[in-house]
This record gives sequence, C-alpha cells and structure tokens, in this order.
Amino acid sequence: MPTQPKGRPATLLHRWAAVSFHKFMPKLSMAGIAKRIGSTTGFVKRWVDHYERFNDVADNARTGRPPIYDEATKRRAAELIKEPGTRTAARVAGRLLEEGHRAASRSTVARILRSEGLKFLPLQKKPKLSEEHKRKRLAFAKKYLSVDWTGVAMSDSKYFYAQPTHSSPATRRWQLPADREVVEVVKHSAAVHVYMAVTAFGCTQLIIVTGGKQKPPHGKKFFDKTGKNYLRGVGEEEYRSCVLQKMLIDINNLFQPTPHALTWIFQQDGAPAHTAASTKQLLGRVLSPSRLMLDWPPNSPDLSWIENVWAWMDRKLRERPDCKNENELIQNLQEIWGSIPLTMLRNCAAGMKRRMEKVLEKKGEALNH
Repeated sequence: MPTQPKGRPATLLHRWAAVSFHKFMPKLSMAGIAKRIGSTTGFVKRWVDHYERFNDVADNARTGRPPIYDEATKRRAAELIKEPGTRTAARVAGRLLEEGHRAASRSTVARILRSEGLKFLPLQKKPKLSEEHKRKRLAFAKKYLSVDWTGVAMSDSKYFYAQPTHSSPATRRWQLPADREVVEVVKHSAAVHVYMAVTAFGCTQLIIVTGGKQKPPHGKKFFDKTGKNYLRGVGEEEYRSCVLQKMLIDINNLFQPTPHALTWIFQQDGAPAHTAASTKQLLGRVLSPSRLMLDWPPNSPDLSWIENVWAWMDRKLRERPDCKNENELIQNLQEIWGSIPLTMLRNCAAGMKRRMEKVLEKKGEALNH
C-alpha cells in the first residue's frame, strides 16, 4: 500500500487501514500502525477511537450553515445574548439547540446577531456611585442648575501617552481569524501629565507637571511631609506655585473681554492637592467665595465638560504618527491645543445645564458622557 506523507491523512482508505491494523494485528502499537500506513500516532488513535464509538470511520454529520432562519429564531438569539449565562455566541448556539431551534455554530449566531443590529463591543464604563455619592451629586445639581455655565472655568489634569498602551485599542470587533486586525502596543510608553482649564471663550495654556517621572519637567523636586521622599504626582506645593497661579491669570485674561469679567467662577475637583488648606487660602485671597466652585461631587467626571475636550485632543493625537519621545509628544499636544474649536467649547459649556437636569432626572445616577 502506498504511503502518504506524515501530516493529516484524510482519505477513508487510511482511516480503514488504521482500524484494520488495530483489529487484526492487536500487538502493533499506535506508533507501529502509524509507521505502517505512513501517518501519525494522533491520526491512528483518533480514528480508532471514532470507530469504537460509532462502528464507522465516516465523518460525523455536521450542522453546516443553515441557509435561512425564521424571525422567531432571530428574536430568540437576540434575547439570549442579553441573559447573564449566555453572553457569548457559542452559548447562545447551545441554548438554541436545547430549545429546539435549528442547530447553529458560533459564527452563524454572530451573523444572526449582526442582522439584528447587535455589535460586539466592549462594556461601557461608568463611575460606581454609592448612595452618598448620589446624594452629593443631587445637591450639586440643584445648587448649580441655574448657573450660567458660560462664565465657569473647568479645570483638570490628564496623562497623554506618546504611543498606544495595552489599554488603548479597547474596541472589540467580530472579525475573521485570518483577517484579524493587529495593533502594535508598547508596555511602557512615554507620557506627560498636563493641567488645563477650559472656558466657553478659550483654553488656558497647557501646564506640564510631575507625573510618573523622577524629575518634574520644570526642574524642581517636591517632597512629601517627611522631606525625604520626593513626590511622583502633583502635590499641594507644586499645584499652588506652578499650576494654580498661572491658570488663574490665564482664566482672568480669557474672561476680560466678556460679560463675565468680574463674575467668572473657578471649578476644580476634590483631589488632595486641590483641597489642601494652603490651596484654599490662596484661592480665598484671589476670589470671593461666590466665585469658587469647591464642592465638586466625588467620582463625577461625567459632570465636567473638560473630559470632552480631553477626549477630542486624545483622538487628534492618535491620528498622528506615534511620538518618538516626550519632547515630540509635548510639541504635538501644543499644536493640537492651538486648534481646539471655539464652537466646541461653547457647545459644551451650553450643554452643562442639561447635564444638571439629567442628574436630577436620574436621581444622581451616572450620565452617558
């Protein structure tokens, strides 16, 4: 009998040969049978086991790809995918078979789900809020519902990365395995930590601060209360001397030609550097209490429209080639900062009243922002 190259023999002749040697020459090992028929040990074992189970070496009947699915099956697949125990296409296929629907593979169920308008996407994140968080959010929304948000300066900080990190390509897609998209990522990307304030009339300058590096970008090290360990993040001294003073000057200049020149309000979140006694003392010397929004509710980034600006800048940064170093990253950020549309700033500020209304409607629950 002619031998076949080792690999994956698929002919019925080789399958029957493996079974015949096993039946009529029981002293031969699986390896010996494989050598005789020019195959592999795994192939022999697989088809011998198959014969002992089904008394045949023909392929099992397969479900294949059903050409048509009725509307009831489509609707049931869309319902099953939402149940906790059937969040994958493979489990939906199994449930459909159990319930008497036409058998389907995982890929076929995925095709059905797509036809129903479903997409394979990552879970949408939202802040986890306790009852105390919700209570504070409701109180904040009631207090500032009638505020003219075009006269408020929203401040915050953000990390920007020179290259996509392992968490950047987060979008999931249904794709053929052979055509699966590849995104190259780096484990430790160069990054910069920046502060900025946004208003309906423009943005303050980007202020590079300490964050994830041993030496701050402005050349001065800031130490903790013991005086022995330098801070790797922004502390109250750095925030007060290197960030807040510059930011307040820029904000005042932005509001000078507007009706809010003497009434603009400064907002910041509850980060430790922002709520330190020395920070509050500085703000109290510069602005009256009515012009300070220091009661920002915790765990509430969805209430600040500066997050929309950060997201816009991040998208623009990802549209450019990866930065080679921090200096190139800072240069790109400065160019993107200079192209922030004024219409976007005005629209975001104008939408804050609606955000407050949504907080009241949802009784403090997180918003889809």
